Amino acid sequence: MKLIITTIASFIYLLSSTAFGQETQTNNHIKHYKKGNTNCVIFPSNYIEESYTFLNTTNQRFTPTIDEVKKAEAYLEEKFYLEYLLKYRRQYFGYIDEQGNKILYINCFWSENSFHHKEWKETIVVVNDGGDHYWQIKFNLKTGVLFDLSINGEG
Repeated sequence: MKLIITTIASFIYLLSSTAFGQETQTNNHIKHYKKGNTNCVIFPSNYIEESYTFLNTTNQRFTPTIDEVKKAEAYLEEKFYLEYLLKYRRQYFGYIDEQGNKILYINCFWSENSFHHKEWKETIVVVNDGGDHYWQIKFNLKTGVLFDLSINGEG
């Protein structure tokens, strides 16, 4: 009987320690924002991706708020055809530029390619080539200006 109780207690401990370990991962602080057909994730300021040096070399980072993302989404909807925009999932990253402006870096990729990017809610999607299925843009929260549109090349 003692053996059974010890085994059950060990199993429960192992199960709970595994669950707590998953909660402490940095990527668990990523927020998912979905409104209608808009599907976005917001990455925290401490997110680092070894293969993506732009975010790693930016001096100051911040975690965008839901309201900041909503503001950027409103500007995107104003500047792009909504039907076109709804085909893309978006990843949001925040940084502060040399002038002290809060900038959102928005990484966009075609939602029909999501089967290739199953971990898009956990890690930045980086693709060489891919054409207009993959594009990035920046948004200045202070001025409301979208800038530095970059569309991936054809491979």
